[in-house]
Parts: sequence; structure tokens; C-alpha cells
Amino acid sequence: MVASTLGAVLVAAPAAAEVPREFLGKWTSRPGHCEQRNGEVDVLEVTPSGLAVYEVGCDLGRSEPISGGVRFVAQCYKGGGPVSAGAVTLRRLGQGGIEFALLDFSWASDEAQRFSRCRTGRAR
Repeated sequence: MVASTLGAVLVAAPAAAEVPREFLGKWTSRPGHCEQRNGEVDVLEVTPSGLAVYEVGCDLGRSEPISGGVRFVAQCYKGGGPVSAGAVTLRRLGQGGIEFALLDFSWASDEAQRFSRCRTGRAR
């Protein structure tokens, strides 16, 4: 009985995120400015298990490789709103740049945003 209950719990648990090291750290929508400025600068912070950008936070689940990057199953929220399911993509854009997109969230556009690596807060 314990083994079958444990098996059910393991199947229901989401797979842990595997964010590639190259995406970890702080990114800015306006090079040279690595502090959030509403309407002027967005700062994206990517951790091994999630990410945050102005008023949005995401826990990342299982991933799959895509051209130039990775796509994650994600649980995200905006502001104080409820958590909803969708996807997040991160793609490389040459030296020091990435493209970030929130997909399938009713409160977000699927349009990708471009970010440059911040000089501070780099992944180690």
C-alpha cells in the first residue's frame, strides 16, 4: 500500500526545471541599465528553477530543446493574480543576448522580448 501511494505521488510531481547555465542570471531590456524602471527598463532574472520579470513570476517544469534554446512547461502569475499554466521559451541571440516569451497565458502576449546580459548578477 505504501509503495503504491508513493508511486502515485512521484507520477503526479512535476519534473524539475533544467535551465541551461547560459540563461541564468540577470538580463535587461535596455543595455547599461540593470534596475527595474517601469515603462523604461524591464529586468529578467532567471534562476535554476524559475524566473521573474516585472510583475510576473514563473516556476519552470519539464523542458524540451527548441531551435536556439529551450521551452519549459511553466506555472506563472502576474501581479497578485492566480497561478496559471502555460509555457516559457528562452532562446540565444548571439553574444550576450536572449529572447524570452510567455506562451498560452491569457494575461500575456505570446510576442518574444529581447534582453541583454546585465554586467552585474551574472551566473557563476
